[in-house]
Amino acid sequence: MRRLLKSVLLLLLGLPLLAVLAFAYLQWQLDKAGVRDLSFQLRKVSLHQLHLSELSFRLDAPQTATLQLQDVQLSWSWPAFFRAQAESVYIAEARLQLFAPASPATPPEHPFSLNTDWRLPAWLPKQITLPDIQLLLPCPALQCEVSAAASLSNTDNEQYLLQVQASSPELAQALRLDVQYQQQDNQQALQATLLYPEVLALSLKQQLDSARQANTELALAISPLPTELQHWLASWQLLPPAEWLAEFTQPLQFFVNANWQLPQQLQRNSGIPLQDAQVNALLRAPSAFALPFGTVQGEAGLALAITQGEIENWQLSGDLQLSHYLPPALQAALPETAAPLYIRLNTSGDSASLASLPLQLTLSAAAPLALDAQLTAELSLSPELKLSIPEAELAMALAQFTPSAELKLAGTALKGRFSLLWQTDNWQLRNLTPLSLHSQLDYADIQSQLELSASELNLSQHGNNTPLNLNSQLSVKLGQLVHPLLQRQDWQWESTLSGNSNNLVLNGKLENSAGLSAQLQAQAAFISDAPQLQLHWQLTDIFLLAGNPLAATLKDWPELLSLQRGRILASGELAVTAQRPRLQLQAELRELAGLYDRTLFNGLTARLTAQSDADSLQLHLPQLRIAQLNHGIELGPLLAAADYQASLTAPGAGTLSLQQFETDFLLGKVQIRPQQFQLAADEQQVVLQLNQLDLTELLRQHPSTEVKARGKISGEIPLRWQQQQFEVAAGVLAAEQPGGWLQYKNPAAAASSNPGMRLVFEALDDFHFSELQSEVSYSGSGRLQLALKLQGYNPAVQQGRAINLNITLEEDLPAMLASLQLASKLNDTLTKRVQQYIQQQQAARKAAGDKP
Repeated sequence: MRRLLKSVLLLLLGLPLLAVLAFAYLQWQLDKAGVRDLSFQLRKVSLHQLHLSELSFRLDAPQTATLQLQDVQLSWSWPAFFRAQAESVYIAEARLQLFAPASPATPPEHPFSLNTDWRLPAWLPKQITLPDIQLLLPCPALQCEVSAAASLSNTDNEQYLLQVQASSPELAQALRLDVQYQQQDNQQALQATLLYPEVLALSLKQQLDSARQANTELALAISPLPTELQHWLASWQLLPPAEWLAEFTQPLQFFVNANWQLPQQLQRNSGIPLQDAQVNALLRAPSAFALPFGTVQGEAGLALAITQGEIENWQLSGDLQLSHYLPPALQAALPETAAPLYIRLNTSGDSASLASLPLQLTLSAAAPLALDAQLTAELSLSPELKLSIPEAELAMALAQFTPSAELKLAGTALKGRFSLLWQTDNWQLRNLTPLSLHSQLDYADIQSQLELSASELNLSQHGNNTPLNLNSQLSVKLGQLVHPLLQRQDWQWESTLSGNSNNLVLNGKLENSAGLSAQLQAQAAFISDAPQLQLHWQLTDIFLLAGNPLAATLKDWPELLSLQRGRILASGELAVTAQRPRLQLQAELRELAGLYDRTLFNGLTARLTAQSDADSLQLHLPQLRIAQLNHGIELGPLLAAADYQASLTAPGAGTLSLQQFETDFLLGKVQIRPQQFQLAADEQQVVLQLNQLDLTELLRQHPSTEVKARGKISGEIPLRWQQQQFEVAAGVLAAEQPGGWLQYKNPAAAASSNPGMRLVFEALDDFHFSELQSEVSYSGSGRLQLALKLQGYNPAVQQGRAINLNITLEEDLPAMLASLQLASKLNDTLTKRVQQYIQQQQAARKAAGDKP
């Protein structure tokens, strides 16, 4: 009895001590796990049940969370002594608030082992029910609320059923998750279904045996997202790009079946985490599915085999139909809607390896695009993500194409063969045969047969942020080019293109069938937002003795201008920057000889520079020299220098600054003083300064059997240009001292019955003049009038008494010059033009009623 009392006393004293120790141990474990601020209210406790009115605590883990539970009921049974089995857990209300971590967690770099036993623990309750769960989760709006209800049922620790239903105030419907898990004989089977009615259905079936061999089936069907779901995803920053949503108008289906071996360990950034696997995937778009580049309908599949963590072989297949793939501007250029583009993708061979996967791609479309493309490729999906296409062939035909209202292309054909090598951050494309383009070009006032060829094409890029390198030999032919300013003929452009997307250099030669050619060098820089362009060109020297390619090229070449010999040189530069374009031109004429209308010229040498910017045009003629001019009367050499400046809005209404104009004429000189001309004015005036013109030379060039003379003449001839005609009024000519000599013999006039006239003609037979003055006038009709005043004597008349004579002469100056040209017979072309001019003048007089 005493021993029993002693044992009871020890038990009564030891139980409180054990309880204190147990509580201390529990508190230490909770602190170690990061549990803080633990609070609860006990309502009932027994050997089979625990009932708490509330339970709350804070968990300080890598991510802080607070948990508040209301009406917590736990029940258990005692299948054996000191061995409890949880039966059920019921929590009437649960509120979980999860806070965003202060800094992102750094994942471990070392490998971590996977669980060897995937069976769920036996101590799990047979029933867990949470009818009201409130979740406050971190999101871009700081805290987002989600309501949920969950239940978990367990049958004999072998079959588990989890049901979760989540909702949010923004969602019109609830998201439902059903998971069924079964474990039996060291095998686990999982079936899960995620459903958002009429929008998303995801089904997962997974089986895993004791040897870590898994079989997975995944099926996904997704339809366009309703507005409320888009808003909810946007609050979590999970919304796909707006471009994708705008094109997502039809449902998609995705299927995957895989047999795979689970690895022993997982190493981060170690590539493929699977040891052995057989994967089959299928993407199906039963209806036309809109993408940013068009609408797709059809299906594509992938078969993949992995051995020892590396891809052993794989196969691709696809049969797709692409519609509405052309940009709106390009589609508008076609006469009708482009037909669907059929795409067939296939890999040949059953043992295609990762390093070499033959691929065949066929693209075809009916008119008006008329596309037929064949692509033979060798793909590589090594860890470096390498893509190799050793040979690809492209052929395309386009009946009609109108990119803009002014540009039209008809009968376009494009073909070529190329190779491609692509690897993560660098790639290279080369053409195996020249890429050729043929089309009938119609642009504004230009029509031509266009032929473009690109050979030795090499496109490459090394690094994601590096410029694109480009090299090629380009050839452009414009057959029978039609343009309002050009004669119809063939043009050809041969060039070399080199550089990169920041700086391109084009160097080539342009020529036509008339023999006109030029070297062109262009450089375009795109480093800043303001691209810069520089163009240099040098005209191949033109030797006119071999022909005049300019006359055979330009429609506006003056019909009356013909060049027989000489040399023409020209070059220029065009610079385009963000501020303004700038154009410079240099031209040089060397010893040109030819004919303009009825004027022969020889030894024409000149230098001309031109400069233009966004507002103005400047021309500079520092020197012009013509060795000889002949328009019935010879003159030369002629020297001139001038500048011209005008606005680009009115290039023909600028200011002409004449610095020099002088020419030798009749052994004297003719000059114009430096002055400025406003070409916008209706009338222009200039004064010709005549210095010491020799009368003997005049009669040598204008021979006459009736007149002989000696002496020098000087004076001023004011010229007025108005309504495209020259006029002279009140011109003055006078003989230089000491005078001169004049002889006029006309037997018919000398035999006149008028004594006064006989005296005049006798005096003019040997007239020594001390003064000779003349007023000169010339009308736009071509009439030249000379009012002569002569003072002098004839030694044989009236013993040399002084004689004053007033004589008025009138001459059709153009007709006189024409007769001189006709008599000289200097040039066959000139003779024909003079004869034609005389015939036209005679016909005009006859029509006006004048007597010939």
